[in-house]
Amino acid sequence: MKNRVAVSATVVLSFFFAPLAVGDIVTPSGALATSQFGLGVITVDGLINGSGLDGAGAVEDQLHGNVNSDMWLSGCEDAGIDGGTPADCPTGFEAAPVDEQIVEFVLDGTYDLSSAIVWNYNENSDFGPLVARGVKTFELQVSASQTGPFTSVGTFELASANTDGNPEAAQSLDIDGMAGTDGVRRVRFVISDNHSDGEDGYVGLSEVRFDGIEIVGPKVPALNGLGLAALAFAILCLGGLLVYQPRRSRRASPSI
Repeated sequence: MKNRVAVSATVVLSFFFAPLAVGDIVTPSGALATSQFGLGVITVDGLINGSGLDGAGAVEDQLHGNVNSDMWLSGCEDAGIDGGTPADCPTGFEAAPVDEQIVEFVLDGTYDLSSAIVWNYNENSDFGPLVARGVKTFELQVSASQTGPFTSVGTFELASANTDGNPEAAQSLDIDGMAGTDGVRRVRFVISDNHSDGEDGYVGLSEVRFDGIEIVGPKVPALNGLGLAALAFAILCLGGLLVYQPRRSRRASPSI
């Protein structure tokens, strides 16, 4: 009987307190932008495909190389979000103003996010480092659905990438507990400016990840005293149901 009650208690407790979330680095399943440089290179896909990361150790500790085809840069081509492309693009090398650029990250599930992990734009070209194109300030916005509105989490500032041509380390932005960061399906960076002080009309990023907990089931509300009592009663009742088996009366065999 004791064994059956113990099994019953384990079943009930596992139902109430089963793990509903797992924390991990979140790689977006999709990315959009108001524009991209295009021409087969420097597209928005470069933000999430890991092509520039060196693969050494944990993702957040990896360095990003300085080849521009592994990054995203604003430009002439539409990249899925309305606006942010120049009215005319005769040469293919124009870009709309920096403060018209938005990048969006689609998550493969619903997450409680704790940080944004960002590698800033660190292209090293034949003309020297073009790190001034990296994002300086942006507003981080989140949406709880795949189609619903976005709400603001806050405005953040990124440091410029290094100017010595070396691979770039990630910057981690702490958003843990900030309004709107629970139950997130999409994230947007609404860009305000880059590090060029207006001298370079392009803006870009190298790679983006998030740190968060995936919600894989309904959240269980905290149990108060009454709730705990009800839970204990349910355990005892279930244990009793499993143990209790009414005995069948035996009819005496007739004497022969």
